[in-house]
Amino acid sequence: AVVLAGLGFGGWEGYLRTVKSEWRVDPAGNGDAESVNEALLRARDGSNVHLAPGRYPETVLLTRAVNLIGPEDPETPAVIEPSTGPCLLSNASGASVTRLVLVRPAAAEESAPAEDGGPCVVIAASLRVEDSRVSSAAGPAVVIRDGADPALTRVAVGETAGHGIVVERGARGTISESLVQAAAKTGILVRDEAAPTVTGSRIENAGQSGILVTGAAGGLYEGNEIIGSAASAVEIREGADPELRDNLLSGARQAGIYIYDGGKGRLTGNRIADNAFSGVVVAGGGAPEVSGNEITGNGEHGVALLDDGGGRIADNRIADNRGHGIVRADGSPAELGQNRLSGNLRPQLQVGRRSGG
Repeated sequence: AVVLAGLGFGGWEGYLRTVKSEWRVDPAGNGDAESVNEALLRARDGSNVHLAPGRYPETVLLTRAVNLIGPEDPETPAVIEPSTGPCLLSNASGASVTRLVLVRPAAAEESAPAEDGGPCVVIAASLRVEDSRVSSAAGPAVVIRDGADPALTRVAVGETAGHGIVVERGARGTISESLVQAAAKTGILVRDEAAPTVTGSRIENAGQSGILVTGAAGGLYEGNEIIGSAASAVEIREGADPELRDNLLSGARQAGIYIYDGGKGRLTGNRIADNAFSGVVVAGGGAPEVSGNEITGNGEHGVALLDDGGGRIADNRIADNRGHGIVRADGSPAELGQNRLSGNLRPQLQVGRRSGG
């Protein structure tokens, strides 16, 4: 230690913080540290912190640009599972999480509503999360907030008491090649002027809508499959203005896309098929641009323009729906361009009818 101090490292701990870049955490005591937080307090920025298989009963505070890396074998994972509280809190840009399982169990003292409290992972920075699994029996699985711009790749979200992923407070972020399965509430909720990019992902069997964009939020949603939602596959409301491109929206128990309460959006190249209600419903001051979509096999109309539902509907293929191809209420200011209508209930364009879902 005297020699190290003479060299300017400040003793053994100074050496560790200055030079050591590979750390091993093992709850059995066979590593450099037994807890993740102990290693994070001692590791320097840019370090790789490897977690041995096992259970880590702690809330990980990721406040530095460190890489947390789990075992390569998915059969023997490293599981972050605190008895109470979140699994991971991150405000460290440049940090990453790879191959971890993060689980927040239900706790008797949890009193906050599931939609607002009890997240497993809270991200307030440009964190990278890859090849990991997240669940929360107390609320949402992942919350991205405060202008953060993280990247979630091949992340599986399941067994969630609240929303699967919440993006809020002006956050952005990219969610790609990921799965949100059987969330008790919305699969992905985007609000408060947030604008993520969600690509190549699957949202299935959500307890409410597959994706809800609200509160002047936006973002790009491209190449996703949104299957089997208990409400509509996608809802857009409260001035939200997202872009939906080349998605499959199918099997929802309500509409394929429901746009209302001043919602906007640009919908192009989507396949909207086999939903219980109409393929696209616009109501309550909604004003989307709906073009180049395939809207087929839905339980009611292909497109339902209700009350003051507006926007522009053009260049879509609308076929084989159980109701009319397009139904338009007397009060709807929507602009109708050329659409290809076939196999729907005649007349395939019905004006003045207010029913439809």
